[in-house]
Amino acid sequence: MTASSSSPRSPSTLRRAGSRSIGGLRQATSGDRPYVVALFVLIAVLAITLVAPVRSLTAAADRADDLSAERNLLADRVDQLERRRQQLRDPLEIELLAREQLGMVRPGEIPYVVTRPQGDGEHLELDGLAHLASDQVPWYRRLGDAFGQLFR
Repeated sequence: MTASSSSPRSPSTLRRAGSRSIGGLRQATSGDRPYVVALFVLIAVLAITLVAPVRSLTAAADRADDLSAERNLLADRVDQLERRRQQLRDPLEIELLAREQLGMVRPGEIPYVVTRPQGDGEHLELDGLAHLASDQVPWYRRLGDAFGQLFR
């Protein structure tokens, strides 16, 4: 062997290395491998481009469902208001509302209002204990009275 053929950078070594890399390239591009890689790239590109439209489509479907539910609620409310309108067309209902809410009376009627006296419960409780002797008054009542006298 000569020194030029045994050196790592000799022209024949470079030619062999070049032919290996070209052969490797030919081997990598031959067969089904490039088509499989291209198919995966194509699928990835399609998936990326379809994500946004699918997302907007599902958002639109959700919005349509929400609007449909709101329409149903509003239709129920319209039905309620229609029934109330029919009730208010009745003169007896109008009279009842005028009497209850506005306090109106017919000519010749005498209006009166029944009210409860203020503090009914407090007076009844004290009246119920007034007939008891001081030693028969419950301990918590005596304690409360004692504290009340301290702060007068």
